[in-house]
Amino acid sequence: MRRFSFSVMLLLGCIAANCTSAQNIKKIRADDITMSPAIKDGDEFHIDTGFYRRGKGVERFDIISFRLSEEQKHDRGLSGELFYTKRVIGLPNERFQIKDGKVLINNSVLEEPFEQEMREVDDFGPINIPDNEYFVLGDNRPNSFDSRLLKPHTVKGGDVLGKVVQIVPSKN
Repeated sequence: MRRFSFSVMLLLGCIAANCTSAQNIKKIRADDITMSPAIKDGDEFHIDTGFYRRGKGVERFDIISFRLSEEQKHDRGLSGELFYTKRVIGLPNERFQIKDGKVLINNSVLEEPFEQEMREVDDFGPINIPDNEYFVLGDNRPNSFDSRLLKPHTVKGGDVLGKVVQIVPSKN
């Protein structure tokens, strides 16, 4: 009987954890090409807004959703609750630069294990990424509003809304 009670409690705990996790998932339909080819126009992607609150840290190459800081919105003449989805390229306390079309982290070329559009990308930096901040880029580099255009150029950890955990391709 004791074993049965423990099993039931464990099962209920797992169901509750999954329900809580499901409540943290936001489904978004892409309406631009800035993250193409990973996320194409019309694809649906799922953001786990509790992912990083569960003790997991932001890692290089995570695709995250984030809000602009008030300073960044003001600098661009924007208002309201805006969020963007980009890939984390630079981590806290790193030196970031784009030179001759290559991303450099701490003066070493970064091997990026995903497809991206790099043609006609201007040199950028170098900049030092502050503690608890990230440098983000769209995979479609020539057509992306990302850290290169933000002032300041980084996304604060507190402005990260969640991690993209699933991409559902458009049926078109």
